[in-house]
Amino acid sequence: MPTRTPWPALATTLALLLAACGTEQPTEPGPLGAARGGIPGGGAAPLTATPSSLAFVIPSTTTTGTVTASVQFTGTITASTSDAACATVSPLSLPATKPAGSSVYVATFTVTAEGAGTCTITLTDKRGGAATVQVEVRELPPVDGSRLLYSYSPEVLNNNVYGSNPDGSDVITIADGEDDELWAVFTPDRSKIVYVSQEAGSLNLFRANPDGSGKEQMTFYEIGDHVGAGTLTPAVSPDGQQIAFVLATGFSGDPTQIYVMDAVPGATPVAVTAGNAFHIEPTYAPDGRIVFARASLEAEELDDGVLNYSVWIMAGNGASPTRLTDPGLEIHRSPAVSPDGTTIAFGSRSQTGQPSVIELMDIDGQNRRALTSVGSDGNPVFSPDGAWLAFGRILDPGTVGNGEIFMLKLGRPESEAVNITNSEVDETLSDWR
Repeated sequence: MPTRTPWPALATTLALLLAACGTEQPTEPGPLGAARGGIPGGGAAPLTATPSSLAFVIPSTTTTGTVTASVQFTGTITASTSDAACATVSPLSLPATKPAGSSVYVATFTVTAEGAGTCTITLTDKRGGAATVQVEVRELPPVDGSRLLYSYSPEVLNNNVYGSNPDGSDVITIADGEDDELWAVFTPDRSKIVYVSQEAGSLNLFRANPDGSGKEQMTFYEIGDHVGAGTLTPAVSPDGQQIAFVLATGFSGDPTQIYVMDAVPGATPVAVTAGNAFHIEPTYAPDGRIVFARASLEAEELDDGVLNYSVWIMAGNGASPTRLTDPGLEIHRSPAVSPDGTTIAFGSRSQTGQPSVIELMDIDGQNRRALTSVGSDGNPVFSPDGAWLAFGRILDPGTVGNGEIFMLKLGRPESEAVNITNSEVDETLSDWR
């Protein structure tokens, strides 16, 4: 008489046979997310999201991205955002489906950039598994009719002047002679630009239309007996009637003074600073005062031979010069004044050789605060509405060809600064109007 297989044992055998044959049924997770019949070792792949991060720059033609959630079982995936003002996600829920030939179930979501900031997209499966996607949205200044002026050298020792929109688009060449042209600034009404050129032998001021046409020479210095004679870093007064500039009339270690001249070709410049010091980088405040950087050459004022540049302010005729910063072991240069006249931005660098950062302070020198901290930054320039700050950043100090122009909206974190040039040459920013 044949032996009969007990019913419980038969049920177990059938179950094993079914498992061996496999089915098209979705794999269900066991306790703590472990899937029955899942990956070797008894575990199951968790809910994953690809990519794990997204970055956007707005305004841009590309303001959306896709995220794919993957899971080992069927079910609905839900999506949410930590900050809808930064980025949104849609749909808010979606059934996971299994594409042909795939071993996992997937659901694809659309992430849309909404505004500058950082936020997190969270995806959740029906068993409580979660995956996150980090989103960073950076903002570019609007193309609002304002223009940037900057210079760079496409060849060694031959700087040219260029103009562009604030987002780096619509680049035009303004001055590209055989000699250096640099340090261009707009007149207040933007009808002209004033810049420095060496085409007359020595560095002199020239004036031209914003496209470079209609060029006329403004100063007529010659090297002659004064080795290195020439003009540097011009600034135009708020009423457009005067030009301030630095005049170097000696060797490289000799003092430099700030001069002011009527905005007429061949007008006689008048010195508004004096003394044994470098007076450099003048810029006008809206009320007509001149903000500049100064370093004394007097031995008792040097710190181990290092020039202690600090930021100063004086009347347009040079009266009442007042020091605004006490650099201590720092060097303060390249000041810029906000359009409303309340704030000064400047570069601050440690004398020990640490990279320069951008600082802000009130027009009276109070309330100093750092704006940047990670780069080697300088030459700050405010946007015409005062909402943005453009500045130069050397991405790898000590390396030629990586000075870039960055934009940062004031009040936003430094991580949102955007490189608008991203080229292989050193750009030197000079104006934004």
